[in-house]
Amino acid sequence: MLPLAPWWDHGNLSASFMIFLTTSTKTVTGTIRFSFRGDDTLLYHEEGMFEIKPGTMIDVFRQYEYTHTNDGIDIHFVEQGERAHLFLSLAFDSQRGKTWVATSDHLCIQDLYKGKFEITLDGVSASSIKITYRVNGPQKN
Repeated sequence: MLPLAPWWDHGNLSASFMIFLTTSTKTVTGTIRFSFRGDDTLLYHEEGMFEIKPGTMIDVFRQYEYTHTNDGIDIHFVEQGERAHLFLSLAFDSQRGKTWVATSDHLCIQDLYKGKFEITLDGVSASSIKITYRVNGPQKN
């Protein structure tokens, strides 16, 4: 089992998010913040600027609640400060060296989100966390 707790308390991290759409790749630049919300629950907060087309930026914001499960993490949307519906249920089912990998899909009406988490450990602390979402569907293309 992946030892999750040590990498959960990282505070503020600078981040660059790549959004892979069917016809293009977009970038969000901003910060992510982790904070504890109970013994086995972590609040993930991301905010930044999304370039929707060259020279046009919009503010973006999202919160998720990460809950440790026996074999991975359940990720719920947070709406108005409260846990909302399930976004992804990740099971860490493979390991490549020091990197643990989990994948999960989420269908939002007709848009399919394919999530992939890769956590590289240095001892029991994370040296790298890579989160990839690939989105395909009529509202996201």
